[in-house]
Amino acid sequence: MDRAAHPGPAPLGHHGRAGPDNHLTEMAVIGPDGEFGIDAYRWTPLYAGTNGWMESLALADRAGRWARTVTRIKGKDVESLDLHGYEPALEVQGLTDAWWRGKDSAHRSVPRRGTWP
Repeated sequence: MDRAAHPGPAPLGHHGRAGPDNHLTEMAVIGPDGEFGIDAYRWTPLYAGTNGWMESLALADRAGRWARTVTRIKGKDVESLDLHGYEPALEVQGLTDAWWRGKDSAHRSVPRRGTWP
């Protein structure tokens, strides 16, 4: 990626996917105000900071280790989710995804790729 032709956040590293021309198409970056996000043809902040990103990774790891079941809901079914009794996991600082905790369960909401703001 030619950074001179694409001003914006500084790259965090070369973590991403290569496109058909073998150039990196997606890169994890830190934004100008400390946001953590993805630069995939356009800058998309995912978390308010790297601490939120780490909290999200920790929650995902815990859920993956302890969950008896994992349910993936897509499309219009997402709108019918009832989060009554859940509290938001504010430490995640999610800008595009979010976590909610319940008594003995957790819910993560992640937008479909291509629908990020």
